[in-house]
Amino acid sequence: MVIDAFSAAPMKAHLQVDLATRLISLLRESQTRIAFVLGAGSLYVDQSKQQIVYDLIKSDPSTEPWRATPENQLYELEFLRNVKNVNWYGVSPGSSFVAGPKSEKILTGTDYLLTNDQGVSETTSRTMAYAVIQEALKNEHNRERFTVANG
Repeated sequence: MVIDAFSAAPMKAHLQVDLATRLISLLRESQTRIAFVLGAGSLYVDQSKQQIVYDLIKSDPSTEPWRATPENQLYELEFLRNVKNVNWYGVSPGSSFVAGPKSEKILTGTDYLLTNDQGVSETTSRTMAYAVIQEALKNEHNRERFTVANG
């Protein structure tokens, strides 16, 4: 099992895609499973699947200093979705990914941004770690991304 939780500074955000492509090339046709901690930018914010979180980020000029990070995390997922001969899975957090304890209630989904009862979309680091490890043990998502958020 390999877990890629790498995140680069915005000026070097392309390294996220570089690392993913390198890891995939090393693991092609092997039995080793690989997990990717992705971003929330690829999650849909509407039920019609017309708009993703990254669209909102891109439309806000104030996000320019850090926009390359979610952009490259989106490219990373697009690359992974075309990989057929590696056993991979990806996990996306809520729109806010912060240090903190595991939530007592964990929301899970696939392609849509999750929010709790108060409308907050947040995933703490320990909630993410728990989700990554549980998926490694249960093997429920093969060659797909899922998402988790604090409930």
